[in-house]
Amino acid sequence: WVYLYPIHSAHNTFAVPLSLIESAQVGRPFVCSDVGGIKEYFNSKYLIKPKDVDSFSEKILELLKVRKTGKMLKRSIDNKITIAKIVKEYNHG
Repeated sequence: WVYLYPIHSAHNTFAVPLSLIESAQVGRPFVCSDVGGIKEYFNSKYLIKPKDVDSFSEKILELLKVRKTGKMLKRSIDNKITIAKIVKEYNHG
């Protein structure tokens, strides 16, 4: 499957949708509109211009044909580090 996140603008959304990070973490490709700070974290191979329906559908078909995806995130995210920080703060407070 391919996770889809088609939004028109960054207005009233999270700057970096967690659902995209989750998709990348489990190795599932995604197609997302290139709005807000998304391009700072995600490989442009998976981004399309907002409201560009043709590019959106072409990208979906392309990703469905490919068995292996490339690097989706520009930066590695290690959940173990994040969890350890949260537990440390919880224990401290």
